[in-house]
Amino acid sequence: REGGRFVSGCVGHAISKDGLEWALVEPLYAPGEFEDLEVPSLLRGPSGWSLFFNDFCRTTTHCRVAPTMDGPWRLPERSQ
Repeated sequence: REGGRFVSGCVGHAISKDGLEWALVEPLYAPGEFEDLEVPSLLRGPSGWSLFFNDFCRTTTHCRVAPTMDGPWRLPERSQ
């Protein structure tokens, strides 16, 4: 809801204690860079979280990593 139409894409976030009633909270990831972030996948690993999503306009899959679900989300480091 913030930013221009072509940069306001985000990964929404809702929480529930029982799986029946849900509450919206701040977006999980809102970089102000993409129009649409589609098909988000969130994976937890030994060193934190990985978020994968598709970019509708560029037909590209992106990855961001963070130590917690609260971020900060950043590009993963390349391994040699």
